[in-house]
Amino acid sequence: AWASASTYRRTDHRGGANGARIRLAPQKDWAVNEPAKLAAVLAKIESLRGSLSMADAIVLAGTAAVEKAARDAGFEVAVPFTGGRGDASAEQT
Repeated sequence: AWASASTYRRTDHRGGANGARIRLAPQKDWAVNEPAKLAAVLAKIESLRGSLSMADAIVLAGTAAVEKAARDAGFEVAVPFTGGRGDASAEQT
C-alpha cells in the first residue's frame, strides 16, 4: 500500500493509490518495488479482493496491516477505510 501511494506525482497528478498502477509496467518492474515480492503480494491481494477494485484492495490491505502492527505492539487502533478507487489500464499508465 505504501509503495502504491508513494508513486503519486504532483507534476501530472498520476500514480498514487488510485488506479493501482503499481501492478502495471513500468512501476511493477522498478527495483525499489522489489518486483518478485510485489508480484507475490499482488497475487495474494488479487485472490482475496472479491468485487473490490484492485486499487481499493491494496489500500484495504495496507489498512489491515497498520491495524495488525499496532495490535502486535499492544495498541488497538481502527484505521478508517473509504472505497471508491478505480483501476487504471495499461494505456492510462
